[in-house]
Amino acid sequence: MAKASDNPLTDSLRRLETMLARTRDDFADLKLRMADVGQAGSSAQSEVLLAGISNRLDQADERLHRIEHRIDLVMREIENAPVRLEACK
Repeated sequence: MAKASDNPLTDSLRRLETMLARTRDDFADLKLRMADVGQAGSSAQSEVLLAGISNRLDQADERLHRIEHRIDLVMREIENAPVRLEACK
């Protein structure tokens, strides 16, 4: 289990790292699926594969928007912090 931190900023950054890793995995999966579409024999198979890819892209797009929003919140928190952070440890 992950160790709880006293610093909410560090916790936010860890959550963002986790979300980015999941998004990276999703895009790797999408690359594989796109390769399958290129190798599909019939147009019906291609349509089914493209529908699945479209859903995954929509999910990845939503996840990226959430990540961008959280990054904006963290950046505002850093800018408003009373003490400037030199580096995240």
